[in-house]
Amino acid sequence: MNKYALISVSDKSKIVEFASSLISNNYQILATGNTAKLLVKSGVECIEISEYTSSPEVFDGRVKTLHPKIFSGILFRREVEEDVSQMEALGYGSIDIVCVNLYPFKQEFCREKVH
Repeated sequence: MNKYALISVSDKSKIVEFASSLISNNYQILATGNTAKLLVKSGVECIEISEYTSSPEVFDGRVKTLHPKIFSGILFRREVEEDVSQMEALGYGSIDIVCVNLYPFKQEFCREKVH
């Protein structure tokens, strides 16, 4: 089963270095939209979430990681053989590290309407 780290950050300070260290520890990087673009531009190999899930980002990118393939990878019980077998049967990978910080929602999404 593949080992993944999920990265989805609005504050991208030091994220290239962090992702590179994960790769050197045998993790594959899953990243959302602009985070993936920055990583690729910086020479860090990653898989964009929408490619991994085969589902597009929706609502201007506010919904990206709410997908069974993502949450299964995070929440399956690694010590329970039935869960491990089901993950393998589904072809899902283990997401062992999640690095996120949220958008400044008030700034980004609560804009006053102009009449």
